Amino acid sequence: MAKKRSGKGKAVGKSSLASRAAAVRWYMLKIEARALELAITNEDYYVRVSDVLRKARRTLDLMERSASFAGCEPPLRRCEDNVCRPDCDDERFPGGGLTQ
Repeated sequence: MAKKRSGKGKAVGKSSLASRAAAVRWYMLKIEARALELAITNEDYYVRVSDVLRKARRTLDLMERSASFAGCEPPLRRCEDNVCRPDCDDERFPGGGLTQ
């Protein structure tokens, strides 16, 4: 399959697993830093920050439940909940915790 070329001559196609993971990690770190700054700096913002993060988690949970995964790129495995993960061990414990 040929890749499309952008206006600057760079190949544009599906991003690699590592690139996608790096992008998501970047967003997570930025959100975490901003949330901590707001919640620690101003006590009144704690509830608002918590609400925003709770809504974001619920949204991601809904996306996960409705997603259909055709296959998982190595080294990921498809787990029982149909999500690609490096390891499916956390399925043994509700909530992904280390204890029962």
